[in-house]
Amino acid sequence: MPRIKFSVLLTMPPQAAEKLIKLTLDKGLISRLIIQQLPTNKLEWEDPFVDEGEPLEDIFKKIGDTMVYRIYKEMQRLKNREIQFVMTPEQKQDFSNTFKEQFDENTQLFGVTFSEFQFRLGVICFKLAMVLSMIQRFDDAQDKSKLFEDDEQSLLCTDAIYNIAKIITITMTRHTLRCYQIVGMKEQKSTLMQDYRMSPQNALLYEEMNENFFSEDVKAWCSEHNASYDTARRWIRNMCDHQLLSRLSPGKFRKLKAA
Repeated sequence: MPRIKFSVLLTMPPQAAEKLIKLTLDKGLISRLIIQQLPTNKLEWEDPFVDEGEPLEDIFKKIGDTMVYRIYKEMQRLKNREIQFVMTPEQKQDFSNTFKEQFDENTQLFGVTFSEFQFRLGVICFKLAMVLSMIQRFDDAQDKSKLFEDDEQSLLCTDAIYNIAKIITITMTRHTLRCYQIVGMKEQKSTLMQDYRMSPQNALLYEEMNENFFSEDVKAWCSEHNASYDTARRWIRNMCDHQLLSRLSPGKFRKLKAA
């Protein structure tokens, strides 16, 4: 079947998505879900047929007829010659540090179930950087019929391309975690909240923090109440484990409410 095109968009209520997420958490389906929350302060109908210029199908067809075809012809010209995708030592170090930090944090918060998801995102980031580097090579080439010189054996990833791939992947991570927190953890979150017992000072810390707060706010609270910051950090970690708090990013937290 030449030139086959097939795309499916399904919608479902949160209750159905919750069951699906629990069954397929380690399969990567959750990263393909989009959570839609309609605003309650302003609802109005928007015309879906407004002319927005050149149709997307035409735009993508032009890309396929030019860039994709030219890259395909270049791969044919190179035949069995290997072109190795190369990252700089600084990019490799940052890559390892970034994904190790995310792996440690998210597996601590959500358990080993998320380990396969984190490994997969590392591979996705690397592949994105490789594809984007090839697109950049095509854009920069003066002769579109010859993207690599005869003695060239590598494709170097620029810092700009690496950072774009990393930002895309981190955004995917945050979106997936948000889907999991909103839909996939409702029952678990409620149970964990009920099981956690706070000390009076721990409860006071939780009560006096804003809905969104930072580590610096906790330090200030400890100074004001003559409390140990190391102890407060342990409370924060325990409250994250029991889904009373969500770690939005390193040093930034949000209070969670029982479902």
